[in-house]
Amino acid sequence: MPFMRKIASNKLLNRDGLLLLNPLVELDEQGLIMQITTTCSPDCEPFTEFYAGLLVVGLNEMLAAEVMQSTQPLTEWLPSRLTDNSELWLLSSLDFQTLRPTPQTHIQRIGAEGSLPYI
Repeated sequence: MPFMRKIASNKLLNRDGLLLLNPLVELDEQGLIMQITTTCSPDCEPFTEFYAGLLVVGLNEMLAAEVMQSTQPLTEWLPSRLTDNSELWLLSSLDFQTLRPTPQTHIQRIGAEGSLPYI
C-alpha cells in the first residue's frame, strides 16, 4: 500500500477561490496533494494530522511574504495569484472573520518530511 499522509484543518483555500470548511487532504510520499475532501470532525479523524488555521494550495515563498504584508482579505486577491504547484501551506493565527493576517500570523509549508517552518 502506498504511503499516504492525511492533513486536516479548519479551512482550505484553493486556486479557484473556493473556501472549504473542515478539509481533509491526502498527500503522497513527496508531499503532493492526491485528494481533497471534507469531514465533519477534522480534529477527530483517525491517523490524521490536524492543523488549526487555513490550508492553502499553490502558495510559494514569494506569495507567502506578500500574504504577511496584505491588508485585504486573502480571498479577494490570493486565489488568482496561486501557482499550479501542489504544495500545501498552512496559515495560522489569521483573523478568521476577515481572512486577513495578524501580527501573530505564522505561515508554514506542509511537506513530505513534516511541517517546515517558514515565517
